[in-house]
Amino acid sequence: ERYNYIRLMELLDDPTLRRPFINFLVEEAKNNAPEIKSLDYNISATGRRIKLNSAGRLLPTLALQGQYNHNFNQWGVGVNPNFVVDNYRVGLNLAIPLVDQNRKNVNRQIAMIQKEQLDLSKSDTNLAIETNVNNAVVSLVNQVSNIELSRISEISAKEALELTQTSYSEGAVTIVQLLDAQNNYLNTSLARATAVYNYLLSSFQLERFIGYYFLLHSRA
Repeated sequence: ERYNYIRLMELLDDPTLRRPFINFLVEEAKNNAPEIKSLDYNISATGRRIKLNSAGRLLPTLALQGQYNHNFNQWGVGVNPNFVVDNYRVGLNLAIPLVDQNRKNVNRQIAMIQKEQLDLSKSDTNLAIETNVNNAVVSLVNQVSNIELSRISEISAKEALELTQTSYSEGAVTIVQLLDAQNNYLNTSLARATAVYNYLLSSFQLERFIGYYFLLHSRA
């Protein structure tokens, strides 16, 4: 009842509704899959690493240096009267981090390869999710069919048992025939219980693939 079995059976039994319903489940599975979220985070981080090590990050260093010297006074024997008392020095230094840029290029290429691998892993994961959801739905359809067949078999076996009990009370059948009818009814009841169990198991597997467990959430 919590699974709304009747409505679900209608969706799966109608070919025009089954495919849109499966597509919806696949999209939900992709949105809720922790594997996809983990890959998206890694892809985003790798993309930032590619930008960090891109060619546009090459920043040369330009340095300008100036110096001024002034000789205030000189005296004594041997003093050169033509000695220059003022002088200037100007220096310009340009540094281009070529070695660092090579390291950035290597890191960038590594990050690009990693991103390609992550993109392939994401594509494979998406295909695996689609396959798992489709297989789970097919299994669910089979279990629905088994439930209906076992229900019909159980009803028929119960009616046969009631008729056999009536015939036995009137002496029309033997005790062996009555036991056979009872065993047949018991086996069909067990088959129906097994079909319901397998249906719930297939439902849990489908919920695992779509990342949402209906029985663990309140109706609100």
